[in-house]
Amino acid sequence: MTNVEPDSAESTSNPVTRPRVRFGTISWGLIVGLGGLALLLLLLTPGARSQLVQWVWGLDAATVVQLVAVMCGAILLLLGVLALVRRRQLRKVQ
Repeated sequence: MTNVEPDSAESTSNPVTRPRVRFGTISWGLIVGLGGLALLLLLLTPGARSQLVQWVWGLDAATVVQLVAVMCGAILLLLGVLALVRRRQLRKVQ
Protein backbone atom coordinates (compact mmCIF):
# COMPACT_ATOMS: atom_id res chain seq x y z
CA MET A 1 0.00 0.00 0.00
CA THR A 2 1.28 3.41 -0.89
CA ASN A 3 0.60 6.35 1.32
CA VAL A 4 -0.23 9.34 -0.90
CA GLU A 5 -0.39 12.68 0.83
CA PRO A 6 -1.55 15.78 -1.01
CA ASP A 7 1.20 18.21 -1.84
CA SER A 8 0.85 21.46 0.08
CA ALA A 9 1.09 23.51 -3.16
CA GLU A 10 -1.78 21.57 -4.71
CA SER A 11 -4.04 21.97 -1.69
CA THR A 12 -3.57 25.75 -1.50
CA SER A 13 -3.95 26.39 -5.23
CA ASN A 14 -7.40 24.81 -5.37
CA PRO A 15 -9.37 26.07 -2.35
CA VAL A 16 -12.93 24.92 -1.85
CA THR A 17 -15.28 27.88 -2.13
CA ARG A 18 -18.99 28.36 -1.69
CA PRO A 19 -21.06 28.46 -4.86
CA ARG A 20 -22.06 31.95 -5.98
CA VAL A 21 -25.59 33.17 -5.50
CA ARG A 22 -27.19 33.46 -8.94
CA PHE A 23 -28.95 36.83 -8.69
CA GLY A 24 -30.03 36.75 -12.34
CA THR A 25 -31.91 33.51 -11.85
CA ILE A 26 -33.48 34.74 -8.62
CA SER A 27 -34.51 38.07 -10.19
CA TRP A 28 -36.05 36.54 -13.31
CA GLY A 29 -37.81 33.91 -11.21
CA LEU A 30 -39.34 36.62 -9.03
CA ILE A 31 -40.41 38.68 -12.05
CA VAL A 32 -42.02 35.74 -13.83
CA GLY A 33 -43.62 34.51 -10.60
CA LEU A 34 -45.07 37.91 -9.72
CA GLY A 35 -46.30 38.41 -13.28
CA GLY A 36 -47.96 35.01 -13.24
CA LEU A 37 -49.54 35.68 -9.87
CA ALA A 38 -50.91 39.04 -11.03
CA LEU A 39 -52.32 37.48 -14.20
CA LEU A 40 -53.86 34.64 -12.20
CA LEU A 41 -55.55 37.09 -9.82
CA LEU A 42 -56.87 39.07 -12.79
CA LEU A 43 -58.26 36.00 -14.49
CA LEU A 44 -59.89 34.60 -11.35
CA THR A 45 -61.88 37.76 -10.72
CA PRO A 46 -64.65 38.17 -13.34
CA GLY A 47 -65.00 41.92 -12.81
CA ALA A 48 -61.27 42.54 -13.09
CA ARG A 49 -61.08 40.35 -16.19
CA SER A 50 -63.76 42.32 -18.02
CA GLN A 51 -62.17 45.63 -17.00
CA LEU A 52 -58.80 44.41 -18.29
CA VAL A 53 -60.31 43.36 -21.61
CA GLN A 54 -62.05 46.73 -22.00
CA TRP A 55 -58.84 48.56 -21.13
CA VAL A 56 -56.77 46.56 -23.63
CA TRP A 57 -59.30 47.05 -26.45
CA GLY A 58 -59.48 50.75 -25.63
CA LEU A 59 -55.75 51.36 -26.12
CA ASP A 60 -54.67 53.43 -29.09
CA ALA A 61 -51.44 52.93 -31.05
CA ALA A 62 -49.50 55.66 -29.25
CA THR A 63 -50.27 54.17 -25.84
CA VAL A 64 -49.22 50.70 -27.01
CA VAL A 65 -45.90 52.11 -28.27
CA GLN A 66 -45.36 53.88 -24.95
CA LEU A 67 -46.12 50.74 -22.96
CA VAL A 68 -43.72 48.69 -25.08
CA ALA A 69 -41.01 51.35 -24.64
CA VAL A 70 -41.52 51.37 -20.85
CA MET A 71 -41.38 47.57 -20.68
CA CYS A 72 -38.20 47.47 -22.79
CA GLY A 73 -36.67 50.14 -20.56
CA ALA A 74 -37.54 48.20 -17.43
CA ILE A 75 -35.97 45.04 -18.87
CA LEU A 76 -32.82 46.95 -19.87
CA LEU A 77 -32.61 48.48 -16.40
CA LEU A 78 -32.89 45.04 -14.81
CA LEU A 79 -30.23 43.64 -17.14
CA GLY A 80 -27.92 46.53 -16.28
CA VAL A 81 -28.34 46.02 -12.54
CA LEU A 82 -27.72 42.29 -12.91
CA ALA A 83 -24.60 42.98 -15.01
CA LEU A 84 -23.27 45.24 -12.23
CA VAL A 85 -23.93 42.53 -9.65
CA ARG A 86 -22.17 39.95 -11.82
CA ARG A 87 -19.17 42.23 -12.34
CA ARG A 88 -18.90 42.76 -8.59
CA GLN A 89 -19.07 39.01 -7.99
CA LEU A 90 -16.36 38.34 -10.58
CA ARG A 91 -14.11 40.98 -9.00
CA LYS A 92 -14.45 39.25 -5.62
CA VAL A 93 -13.39 35.94 -7.15
CA GLN A 94 -10.27 37.40 -8.77
